Amino acid sequence: MTNGRFENERSLQGMLQDIKNEIKEFVHTRFEIFKREMQDKLSAYKAAMPMAIAGALFVATAWFLITGAIVAAIALALGWPLAFLIVGFAYFIVGAGAGWFAYKEVTSQTMKPERTLQVLKQDQVLVQLHSKDFSFVGEKYVGQLYHLLEKLKVKPNLTQNGAISFLCVLDDRTEKIEELALGVSEFLNVTVMKDLSLLTIRHYNKDIFEKLTGGKKILLRQQTEDTVQVLIQ
Repeated sequence: MTNGRFENERSLQGMLQDIKNEIKEFVHTRFEIFKREMQDKLSAYKAAMPMAIAGALFVATAWFLITGAIVAAIALALGWPLAFLIVGFAYFIVGAGAGWFAYKEVTSQTMKPERTLQVLKQDQVLVQLHSKDFSFVGEKYVGQLYHLLEKLKVKPNLTQNGAISFLCVLDDRTEKIEELALGVSEFLNVTVMKDLSLLTIRHYNKDIFEKLTGGKKILLRQQTEDTVQVLIQ
């Protein structure tokens, strides 16, 4: 009884440790992607900055010269006060319009990375586990499964837990998969599917998703707002 309890505690600890490691790896990967994309954008901004400053200086000089010429020309006919008023009002209209267009352009852009990234992992195996008596695959069975995974030093690439089933995507390491299936078969029904691929797409849309998965059978799909993972055959 004590040994069984000890093994269950170990399997639960292993399961929690695996979840912790998966979350840590997920956060680290997303942070590295974000950092790389931000560095690309900032590099482009830095390269354009000197030319932008030089252009601004020349434009400012030209603006002062042209403004002086326009005011002087109008002043010959209407006097200096009215000339300054007319030119000032015209510049106000032009400046307000330019400012509005600039505001619309800036607010339509975002610093959030939008480049589509995709990772394809081939040689994947789908291990499907079903309860033998159609009961719920609860904490006990999941704990035993993670205990076996920890013992075999196998890390799932994707998991999905249902009421009476548990799906697990692993790298195709034949000996490890056979040992896992043999061990799990003592308390769950096991089905193994091989020669699969796991596709991860970040910043996806419908067209990109259909292009990358067209003609392939989707066996498993998980997605968030900007990332989707599919197991394909």
